[in-house]
Amino acid sequence: MSPALHPAGTDRDSAGPGASGTVRRVNPAARRASTVRILGNMALVAGFLVSVITLSSDSGWTEVHILAGFLVATGIGLRIEAAISESRT
Repeated sequence: MSPALHPAGTDRDSAGPGASGTVRRVNPAARRASTVRILGNMALVAGFLVSVITLSSDSGWTEVHILAGFLVATGIGLRIEAAISESRT
């Protein structure tokens, strides 16, 4: 069973009915790294998707390819930043 997130920034370990109900604090740095990693993944997917769509439509616009390159570079940078910040926690 997956833990349910509670509004106080904690999550409750739920092992099913009759669980002890222990509460543990969620590390803010780990949450931030996870959020940054997700944003990096979204930027990578968007960049590759823009690139594939423009290559298949055969438009001669270079601006769209530059945008795709920036999205991919941003996604890679965000994932690297998340990995570095997570290794420090």
